Amino acid sequence: HNFCPNVPFVLVGCKSDLKDAKKITTEMAKDVADTIHAAAFFECSALKNEGIRDIFQFAVNMQKQKRGKRKTKTRLKITG
Repeated sequence: HNFCPNVPFVLVGCKSDLKDAKKITTEMAKDVADTIHAAAFFECSALKNEGIRDIFQFAVNMQKQKRGKRKTKTRLKITG
């Protein structure tokens, strides 16, 4: 937030397949996400291919919303 105050960010908990080895609970991670004002919190597992698509879909949707809010630039089409 110091360098890019208007850029939303996402907190991601990786290796969610290691539930037995977790030292941080999902609730603790959600509390951190709230504290740091993250746009969202996700858990994922690359090993089990879980949650990854949701993270990327959220990021794409955030970008689409941002793009819709700014004014579109007029582009000059140059033809030969």
